[in-house]
Amino acid sequence: MEPFLPSVTLHIVNCLQLGPWWRDMPVKRSYWRLYQNQGEGASILLKDGREVVIEPGRFYLTTPEVDGLFKCEGCPRHFYIHFGLTAAYDRLRDCVYSCSATAEANALVKEIVVLVKSKVEGDALALSLDALQLVAATLRQIPPREFERILDSRILGAMTRIETAERALRNCDLAKGAHLATNAFARLFRQQTGKSPQEYSLDKRLARAAVMLEHGGADLKRIAESCGFCDVCHFSRTFKANCGMTPAAFRKARRAFPV
Repeated sequence: MEPFLPSVTLHIVNCLQLGPWWRDMPVKRSYWRLYQNQGEGASILLKDGREVVIEPGRFYLTTPEVDGLFKCEGCPRHFYIHFGLTAAYDRLRDCVYSCSATAEANALVKEIVVLVKSKVEGDALALSLDALQLVAATLRQIPPREFERILDSRILGAMTRIETAERALRNCDLAKGAHLATNAFARLFRQQTGKSPQEYSLDKRLARAAVMLEHGGADLKRIAESCGFCDVCHFSRTFKANCGMTPAAFRKARRAFPV
């Protein structure tokens, strides 16, 4: 069996009180989320009409591309972690996974909340390690059958290279790394992912930019450079064409809510 190494990147760890501001916010994001509420009144209305009620005490994992709206009729305490996962998790279907909460997991949440509220610089490492442990414990509850869509190891390797690259990689270079002819690689990549290598690359670079806009303070020039765009104009034009708003408008909209 080939090793499966799910690297986790933490974006934000926090706890706050939900309210009307959470209602009708779009669920779709560029990263994974882990939720646990203490109190009733919140749910996720999926695009297909199903409603996922966020039951107090349980954990919920939300995949990046799951589509729908948040609903909130109360003001429960809301613990959340936003994080990224490696390309290996792209094989999962887009949904909300409901997970049970063990005593150990609940103890981790309590410790994390204390560390978040303390805001002591020296606690950052302990906070990150606790959050990573909680994310890993929850990810383990995803049923094994969800991973049945096995990706070709050559394509999975190319997806990982694309995801970690700071610029767009050419098909010929990706094909060489996969030990395939360029055309054969491109065909296999589309068969496995439903997208061309360049489409997949653009999606990943835009997702990385969205995370930086929402969770970071870098200016647009720095984000454009980090995500492989030639300049701010190219980045802004591409981002708006694919995300429906300019990077500046996206940042303003996502930061209009408490974090």
